[in-house]
Parts: sequence; structure tokens; C-alpha cells
Amino acid sequence: MQASVMKDHFSTEAEAIAAINAAGFYPAILDIPAVTNKTHWHDFDSMLFVLDGRLTLSDDVSGQVYVLEPSDRVDAPAGYLHHESHNGFRAVFGFSVDPTTLSIPIDKPHRNEH
Repeated sequence: MQASVMKDHFSTEAEAIAAINAAGFYPAILDIPAVTNKTHWHDFDSMLFVLDGRLTLSDDVSGQVYVLEPSDRVDAPAGYLHHESHNGFRAVFGFSVDPTTLSIPIDKPHRNEH
């Protein structure tokens, strides 16, 4: 399972929300505080549209590292093994499930990362 990264993919917040709605996902605009985390996965498919800031996303299977900036998009399947590092960013997220039903913790630890 790999993510799909699209550089310079959208122009406005409204365009990102429209793409999320067209996919049948649930949109949420979130300000994410600074973090460097360990390998993890999520139990839902997601879309991410960076609005502000910079996010370094590392694919823990392929070893590929992506530096994401405003106008970049990432689509990630459930179970995608990755970790992130950033000083905080703002994004429109699309969740394949209603965000009010997300299981906690959202970041599921990889079996080797307890």
C-alpha cells in the first residue's frame, strides 16, 4: 500500500473541499501542531491538501521522502505505513469515514514501534 503524492495539485481551499466531497469523503480543515512521530498507520483512507506550512512525509515501506507544501495533495489508503515531521501545518483533510467515529488513537503504532 502506497500513497499517491501530487505536487502543485490544487489552488484553493474550496477546490480541495470539492474534490473531497466528489470522492464521497468527509472534509475537515485542521491546524496540526508541530510533531515528529514514529511509524504508524490509520484504519481509514484519507486525502490531505496542504494549505499552509511544510510537511515531511516518509513512506516506511519504500523509503521515499516527500516534502509537501501548499497546493500539494496526498491520497493514502488505510494501513499505509508512514511517519511525519513538521513545525505545524494547516490542511484540508478528507476522511473515508465520519471523523466523529474515528478510533483512538488515530495514529496506530506499527507493531515494531510500541
